[in-house]
Amino acid sequence: MYVRLGLKSDEDAVVAMTREACAEGLPGREFSEDAARATYAKYLETANPTIFVAESGGNIVGALMASISEYWFTCGHFTSQELLFVKPECRGSRAAALLLSHLVAWSKSLEAREITGGADNGLHNDIATRTIERFGFQRVGHFLKRDLSNG
Repeated sequence: MYVRLGLKSDEDAVVAMTREACAEGLPGREFSEDAARATYAKYLETANPTIFVAESGGNIVGALMASISEYWFTCGHFTSQELLFVKPECRGSRAAALLLSHLVAWSKSLEAREITGGADNGLHNDIATRTIERFGFQRVGHFLKRDLSNG
């Protein structure tokens, strides 16, 4: 198993994984294949967001999407882990760890000042958070959201 940047030929596999991630972690939200494909096209064109895939035996088994942002009021930039998804049959493998290791190395190579991210979709949050913490991430504050879809 290894991690690499997503290729144009990986688009269908990554879009399928984002559909699965949405169904699992965001129940009640309508998945948009058009939006997922537009995001992948933006990645291929601009590298922001950046998409890494975990490949095992010629199959894509996980994906991590990260973005690069500038601070509003201070110097420098940071990266954010936006999506971390591993196919259910591959959870417990090295896929998540390899993707997170790659995120850290990539962020350092960009001379980012920090990496933000975490688990905020309600699916396996405790397990995902503990996994992410093993890579030096610390819990900071509280993440809040308000669902406006029902008023």
